[in-house]
Amino acid sequence: MITIVTRSIFSQLLFSRLLGAIVIANVATLSVCNLLAVSVPSVRWLYPVALLTAGWLLSRLRVRPARITPSTLMVFVVSAFAIVVVGLRLPYILEWLPGNVVHVGWDDYGRLAQLTTMTLSEQYPLPHFANDDYLFSFYYTALYPLAWLKLVLPILTLKDTLFLGQAMYTILFVLSLIEVACHWMPSRASAWVMILGCTCLGGFDWIMSTLFTNTPLVGHHEWWQAEHTFHGNAQIPSPFSMIWWAFHHHTGYWAAALALVFATRCRAGSPRQRLLKSYVVGLMLVAAFYTSVFAFMPVMLFLLIQMRTVFRRLLRLHVALPLIALALPPLFLFTHKMGDGGFTIARFRIDLFDIVWLDRLASFPIWIILMVIIEFGGLPILAWFTLKNWSKSEKKYAGIALIYFLSTYAIAYSGANNYAMRGMALPSLVMIILLARHLPDWKPMRSVWTSIPGRGALITAAAILSIGTALEMTHVLVQSERNMKLSHAPADQQKHFPIDYRTLARDQSTTHYVPAPDEKSQHRYNAEKLIEIPIDHIDHWETELMRHPRTSFFH
Repeated sequence: MITIVTRSIFSQLLFSRLLGAIVIANVATLSVCNLLAVSVPSVRWLYPVALLTAGWLLSRLRVRPARITPSTLMVFVVSAFAIVVVGLRLPYILEWLPGNVVHVGWDDYGRLAQLTTMTLSEQYPLPHFANDDYLFSFYYTALYPLAWLKLVLPILTLKDTLFLGQAMYTILFVLSLIEVACHWMPSRASAWVMILGCTCLGGFDWIMSTLFTNTPLVGHHEWWQAEHTFHGNAQIPSPFSMIWWAFHHHTGYWAAALALVFATRCRAGSPRQRLLKSYVVGLMLVAAFYTSVFAFMPVMLFLLIQMRTVFRRLLRLHVALPLIALALPPLFLFTHKMGDGGFTIARFRIDLFDIVWLDRLASFPIWIILMVIIEFGGLPILAWFTLKNWSKSEKKYAGIALIYFLSTYAIAYSGANNYAMRGMALPSLVMIILLARHLPDWKPMRSVWTSIPGRGALITAAAILSIGTALEMTHVLVQSERNMKLSHAPADQQKHFPIDYRTLARDQSTTHYVPAPDEKSQHRYNAEKLIEIPIDHIDHWETELMRHPRTSFFH
């Protein structure tokens, strides 16, 4: 009975279509709001209209039968992963307990700031949340469901919407992941490899970080390369790290992956179905671009593999024109920006000869070895042994993924280097998929899997590769606990709450807040209000999300 139910639920890409409808509705709302300069409260009805339209469009797709059916254990493990991830932001809604004050943690102060202008501004284009003489730039497309919740239910705080929104994206992602695995993988063993690779794979960052940066074992180990020994920041985050720290980037990367899912797993027998599929794939790519431009970067390379299909399906006039009309209006968000961010030369090198260019050349093979072993747990080495079984198309995808990976040794993006951190998400997924499709059929692996001791060894290996994720989860849990208990902490910890943020966030009669001159930017948005700060007092991260006032369509 359970098998019949799971086959019915996961064979039709229901969750993938729902997530696809949300990301399409996000970008459609973004485009219409900025094109027509509508009032912010209009999102209350614009977004549901966009969501229903996108949902209807995706519901018309005819899906091919899934190749496998997920096991009950598989669904349980994925659900447990989602529950843990969602539960880590639980303190946000616990602020409703009497006397409990919660301080947003991690990078959520940025999302909190972005949501203030999405819910408290008067109209589009949105003013910047710290100084309304300037405009708010990109990064907020994935936040539309959260902003809509706040607009229709003002009693909610923005912290509430962060908890609910991230929960929605996480749950839909893991359920969509099961669906994609069932459609793309040839066996349950392959599906297990893909699912574990997209959720719990943590690599060995924690070893390098502990050794070279003196980070506590239970800590955030993503930045092991930033230490002086390596001179660089070309880190590739684990799947959990991306899901947790930057769910908007993660949503953008998965939207690009779903575009390929819909392109390969949906039928196109009639001209109408072919046209429908072309629109859906094109809309998913536009949505991926505006959800995370960094996660979208490798898409342009992967499209080269399907160039013939792209020209035949997506670049036809009656398909391309509506997509261009949707994509053009918000493009000004990327132009005439205030921040000094941009592409730069990647810095990774080890001091071997005290000559920079010679160190760079000599460090290249060291970098490849370290990245393969540390970031990916050595799994690409195993994938290499299955190379003879790869199809011509799979080899092309692996080649593009390798090209993008190698480019991160030369190219970086200033600041956190999202060229590698977010841009490598899709190439990493390609590696995981190829590994998952062929590793279980590799003869030595088949012989190991058929014995009980062999299965135990494989489960142990999977647990070892998940240690990094477990440590990161524990670190986040500790921080969550600290954020929740600050209201009951000793006086020396109360400095994190210089004012009563809790009362301000629930005061619906005011939209602005004047922070103290020495109040940290990571703290002041807990008031959940628009603020006004002189441009010369704005922090770098706030400037990155700022553009000059608009004087023409793109300028």
